[in-house]
Amino acid sequence: HLVYYFTNDTESASNAAFLLAAYLMLEHNFPIEDALAPFTGLSCSPIVPFRDATFAVSTFPLTLRDCLGGLKRARELRWFDLDRFDVDEYDHMDDPDGGDMHRICPKFVAFRGPDDRARMLDEGEALPPQAYAHMFNRLGVTTVVRLNGTETYDKRAFEAAGFRHCDLFFTDCTTPSE
Repeated sequence: HLVYYFTNDTESASNAAFLLAAYLMLEHNFPIEDALAPFTGLSCSPIVPFRDATFAVSTFPLTLRDCLGGLKRARELRWFDLDRFDVDEYDHMDDPDGGDMHRICPKFVAFRGPDDRARMLDEGEALPPQAYAHMFNRLGVTTVVRLNGTETYDKRAFEAAGFRHCDLFFTDCTTPSE
């Protein structure tokens, strides 16, 4: 038996439902609909769509089914393999000292934007660009795409370290224009 405790709020219920449904898919090979079945009609807290971390109005909610479909596809493409998943590496990369980054797929790493104004490894602050070079080399990163404004860092720091750098500016909490 598996017992999982969560607080009685919609975000906790949604996270718990995803984790438990993912467990059923990954460990017991349940199809998505069967993995979702135990969570339909929860009376304690409704499952809410996932969204970005901003406070703006969500324009692209991701349902539990969407997220499980992404996990299924990642598994099919061998982007995610539970047997090869390195929890220690994930925890290290998730930590601000480890770059505050996540490998989305083999050729895409998302990370907190660097900041030239940051002091190295101060609590809650972004790392300066030069701190990412060794991490990116280890991950096979070749190109950095900046989505925020130029005031945060000088792109030459990445270029000097051998990375291609592109700017794709758009207003925070929105999507790029066509």
